[in-house]
Amino acid sequence: MVIKPADVKARFAALESVEDACLQALIEDTRPFFDINRWGSFYPRAACSLVAHFWVMQQKFDKGETSSIHAVTHRKAGEVELSYAAPSALETQDAWLSATAYGQQFLSLRQQIRIGAMVI
Repeated sequence: MVIKPADVKARFAALESVEDACLQALIEDTRPFFDINRWGSFYPRAACSLVAHFWVMQQKFDKGETSSIHAVTHRKAGEVELSYAAPSALETQDAWLSATAYGQQFLSLRQQIRIGAMVI
């Protein structure tokens, strides 16, 4: 049940023009994040979300966008000054995933895996 570049492109049209070799490399990068048996039916969507997150973050990095992803708490225009919120230990662990909508989707799915399915 391993995902393929076509799976990522089918879920996220924004990645349709990305070369398959690039997506395949990102798919390989996601493998340490998953125990496919534990993720079950959530795996395809979660894996595609994580691939998309990695791709967006790589695009930002390639453009030189390496600024902090934490909330700005103070700004100053003259002689430029910025202050960022200090993250909690939990936020530090997952802040990099919160930086994109794809990463946030992955976090939401991961939370569901941790707490188990709700039965109503």
